[in-house]
Amino acid sequence: MKQPGYHAWNITIIILFLQTCLAYLKLPARIVVHVSPAGIPDEWASKTILILIWFLIVFTINIWVPSLPFILKRFPISKLSIPNKSYWFKNQLRAQKCVLIIRETLSKILAITNIFIILAFQTILQNNMQTWFPIPTWVVLACVPVLMFASIIIPISAFSIPEHDPANKESLG
Repeated sequence: MKQPGYHAWNITIIILFLQTCLAYLKLPARIVVHVSPAGIPDEWASKTILILIWFLIVFTINIWVPSLPFILKRFPISKLSIPNKSYWFKNQLRAQKCVLIIRETLSKILAITNIFIILAFQTILQNNMQTWFPIPTWVVLACVPVLMFASIIIPISAFSIPEHDPANKESLG
């Protein structure tokens, strides 16, 4: 099974790590972490604390992909909520494919989440370093509904019943 979401997730993790490490080297010791609606900085923190918290957030959000096989082996199927569950868990082969689809779907959603995190971190960097690559705030804000919509559509489309499956009609009855 192709896994473009898993590869995209890996790439976003690498970008997050590189972005954070490179930024740490260039950030001043004390940085702005919040800006008021008027555009005036109103909260500061040390760069070390910010980076540690940032890594903790990224780790906590992204630990799900590598731990998913372990979790799903111990998770009761009756508690799993996916579209067309009776089809996907009809036999062992479909159940294994379902686990791969869940991993791929979660990878795509987390890749999207990581893109948002990259953009959010970029705004922090822009507020603290004049020479950093600027991204207009409207670009970050415009990405939010697109990323949220994709996070809803991806799981719904991932669990549709394949049309080419010869057991398709039998599984719906």
